[in-house]
Amino acid sequence: MVKIQNGINYIEPGENLTTFLSDETPYILYFTASWCGPCRMISPEFEKLKQNYPDIGFYKIDIDECEEISSLFNIRSVPTFYLYKKKREYYNKCEGADIQHLSELLLSLNTLYPKIVEKTPEPIEIKNEPIEIKNEPIEENIESMIDNIIYYNKMDSMSNYEGLTTTEHINIKNNSDLDKFFETMNLDIDTTETCDIKPSDLSDIGVLNI
Repeated sequence: MVKIQNGINYIEPGENLTTFLSDETPYILYFTASWCGPCRMISPEFEKLKQNYPDIGFYKIDIDECEEISSLFNIRSVPTFYLYKKKREYYNKCEGADIQHLSELLLSLNTLYPKIVEKTPEPIEIKNEPIEIKNEPIEENIESMIDNIIYYNKMDSMSNYEGLTTTEHINIKNNSDLDKFFETMNLDIDTTETCDIKPSDLSDIGVLNI
């Protein structure tokens, strides 16, 4: 089992590196040696960088203890750093104890995978307040409602307007005025039935003012 210290994965002799690598995580491989002075200098800085990039896998490999792995990567000098994107895709390499260049590469690798911050929705406050229903009386002005309404009912007395001509204008406000209008039109009206005439019909004749 791989040894983990300060977030760094230490590969032990005889272990298969591929068993610890994830396709869903970018990572960096740090090849070092116990006798390497520059490695001892940059190792503390390497651990600090891990704190800045928790989403990147950090692996440390001693070339003398893990010769098989070192030969696979053709390591010729230490320290050497290999950086990989997700799906184990090669990204870049840093040779030597150049902490500034290494920091720039890690920052560049990290920006390829911006974190999506999920915002917690704010709770919705529901106010349970009673609704006041006002039962106010409805006042209706009956006269204003029927001001321009004409009712056509039975016509009984039409003899009083025999001398009226059709060129005169009639203001119809009640039944007797309506009787007068029909007298001037010489209409044959059955007084036992209701006569239903539209206001537009009366206006077209030219003798009605409503």
